[in-house]
Amino acid sequence: MDPEQRLGDIMTTILSQTSCRQCGTCCRNGGPALHLADADVVKNGLLDPACLMTIRPGEPIRDNVRGRNALAAGDIIRICGTGASWTCAFYREASRDCGIYPHRPIQCRELKCWEPDAVIRMYEKDRLTRMDIFGRHEGLRHLIEEHEAAVSFGEVRPMVLSVIEKKNADRPLLRRLDTLLFLDREFRRRSREQNIFPGEWEHLILGRPLETILRTMGLRVDESRKGRVIRPGGGVKKPL
Repeated sequence: MDPEQRLGDIMTTILSQTSCRQCGTCCRNGGPALHLADADVVKNGLLDPACLMTIRPGEPIRDNVRGRNALAAGDIIRICGTGASWTCAFYREASRDCGIYPHRPIQCRELKCWEPDAVIRMYEKDRLTRMDIFGRHEGLRHLIEEHEAAVSFGEVRPMVLSVIEKKNADRPLLRRLDTLLFLDREFRRRSREQNIFPGEWEHLILGRPLETILRTMGLRVDESRKGRVIRPGGGVKKPL
């Protein structure tokens, strides 16, 4: 078949679509971000916190609506991927359906691939934050606030860019970055030892480990008996 005719057939199919065909494409492209409308579903345990993660303020993200890289303006809580893929943790490949369909997030409810205006309008509005979920829990609220203050991406990102640009020439900067890695690990270690929250909630409450984020930003962290070495050469992509 002529390529132009094939493309025309595909466009005709999309334009004529009026309902979900359960192809699974949107689910394989990543779990949705949560909004305030989803708060009760999380608080009531209908959406397992162990399957959620937080993209922290200032963390590099991919803006799928605008098709560009950006920085998170605030918390973005979303459903985790599966293993090394982006596929939503609740997508069931064999049956091509959703494991939490009755309680699926509002972004999923609004998403219509054939008519995306509704989800585009709500994309950045009324996003759910960790304080919306844990703000009344004094211990968790303080932990989140202390972690954000101690290991801020507002400080991390310019340091990473400088390390890559100067190719490890700035030793004081590397020492500071090493300190931030240590602090991030200490927050997580202390939380586990003191059972401050269930271990499987870590990526929701504290976000992904800083070391993981550094790899996606172009740095690698090598461990040896002599200590920790930070250098350019990351780029190991992990699902958001």
